[in-house]
Amino acid sequence: IDNGDDEDWEDTDPPRADRAELSTISTIFTPSLSVRRRNLAGFVNKTRAYDPAGAAQMEQLFASTDIIGLIGDLMKAYGLNPNDLADVYAVYWVNAWQASRGDNSDISPATYQAVSAQAARGLAESHDFVAASDAQKQEMAEALMIQAAMIAAHMESAAGDPAQLRAIAKAVTQGAKASGLDLANMELTEQGFVKGG
Repeated sequence: IDNGDDEDWEDTDPPRADRAELSTISTIFTPSLSVRRRNLAGFVNKTRAYDPAGAAQMEQLFASTDIIGLIGDLMKAYGLNPNDLADVYAVYWVNAWQASRGDNSDISPATYQAVSAQAARGLAESHDFVAASDAQKQEMAEALMIQAAMIAAHMESAAGDPAQLRAIAKAVTQGAKASGLDLANMELTEQGFVKGG
């Protein structure tokens, strides 16, 4: 989803013909345990390239804890479906935006639902997503879950440390921008993200 400086991501209705086409594109996937194992191993291998100690900790965590299941349970408490890529993207998007501002406040289920709707529209307009298989959707979702969980863990450990919160904000903002999210130019409302910042 490209949510940079363009106007694309804003909450505007597509033309009537496009609305019908977008409504047929599902963001829901059927998860597979074998795909999950492969995804988690891939996350560890990617991390090992730049943070061997972190990769070892991650590998141990994945072996001892159903991290995706735990994140999924937290999502369900907000009325979100862990097998819906739009819902998962909303969790990552909100967590990243909050981290970019050093904000750890609770977000309402209605706000998450509004952001999920925005994410669904963005995904439906992506040619790569439209052609994605269940396994590919699952891989995207689980990568976003792990990123969101890592952001939340860093934010929690940095509570009360302004310098550390600023460092996290900078890193998350840069990482999000590299993937098309310009967090500095958006504000979160009950209706989802709007231009601002």
